[in-house]
Amino acid sequence: MQATVKHMARISSVLIGLIAVGFTLVYGSAQAQPAFLKLRGVGISSEVPPNGFATDVQVVASYAYVAWGSGDTNYHGSLEIFDVANPSKPVRLGGYKSRMPPNAVHVAGRFAYLAAGVAQNLRNRPGALEIVDVSDPVNPRLVSEIATAGAANAVRVSGNHAFVAESPRLSGANLLGALEIFDISEPTTPLRVATFGSAGSVTSVEVSGNYVYIADGVTDLQVLDVSDPTAPRRVGVYLSDTTRNLCGFEAGGPARHVQVVGNLAYSAGENGLHVLDISDPHHPVSIGDNYCMALQSFYLSGRYAYVTVWSSYRNSYLLAVVDANDPANVIGVSPATDWPFQTFHATDRWLYTASDRLLIFKVSNRPPNKSASSDTDPSN
Repeated sequence: MQATVKHMARISSVLIGLIAVGFTLVYGSAQAQPAFLKLRGVGISSEVPPNGFATDVQVVASYAYVAWGSGDTNYHGSLEIFDVANPSKPVRLGGYKSRMPPNAVHVAGRFAYLAAGVAQNLRNRPGALEIVDVSDPVNPRLVSEIATAGAANAVRVSGNHAFVAESPRLSGANLLGALEIFDISEPTTPLRVATFGSAGSVTSVEVSGNYVYIADGVTDLQVLDVSDPTAPRRVGVYLSDTTRNLCGFEAGGPARHVQVVGNLAYSAGENGLHVLDISDPHHPVSIGDNYCMALQSFYLSGRYAYVTVWSSYRNSYLLAVVDANDPANVIGVSPATDWPFQTFHATDRWLYTASDRLLIFKVSNRPPNKSASSDTDPSN
């Protein structure tokens, strides 16, 4: 992995768009201005466990919160905090060793909420919601945890409630995924107030107003009315046409990533990227489908969407930059890697991702003047 990161440092200032022949053949000529990614900062972890990998990253103000998972049963994982006020020189501040492998982190106020657990087929493998006080980023500390019925995959906090997406847990003769809702008005004593069963593993959750949007690997989008958090009810569904075969390969399963921006929901997964109008949450309507992009990860920020895709042309993973106004239009592709970036956080100028360390890229529409090792122009 170290060699991979060093390789990325050497090639991160290469043009990442129109030179990608494989994508040009599929998507045609890009209409938007090409994008460039330039590696600016690397945050070295002291908490990443053996065989560890980043599962989530969130940036709040000048801090980056990185969740680390692990394949080592003797070391579950951790949360680590970096000062990224100067993106070129991220500084590790502190860390917390979690009780279970964390799959996601959401920071709200002085607390970080960790969705944790390991999913195993045909077994009742519970997870947990861990609540960590991060008011002192040098010394984050656990204040409470509560068991979840299945491994917790994602978490979003809105007001006094945490919405936790979960993998299947054994329920009678059935394996059902779930969205669980917790009252966190008192973070030291979270209380479960509702459970909404889903046919598949719930992998992503977004909250907007009185509605929750989830992806469960069975439908591309489910919309739940949570105006009464103790009684969530499904009011809308979107399922894409998986019989379409526009690009010469079998479409994958329904979406596993959901992101809501205003009146639009972006549903992404192996069967492509779907842009849905949710101005009426009861009736999500597709306003754009791209079945030619089997997505491993997805994050939208401003005019760019960042996705990880598997390229059979290159036999490797590619980090692609997509025009948010035209999701079928790939305007940049990074050099290839043999492993996917699992998670992103981005602003208009910066992209944060992680592998076995925190990587910070400058996002620019200008090509670099110099190599990554010598380019110090802050405006470039």
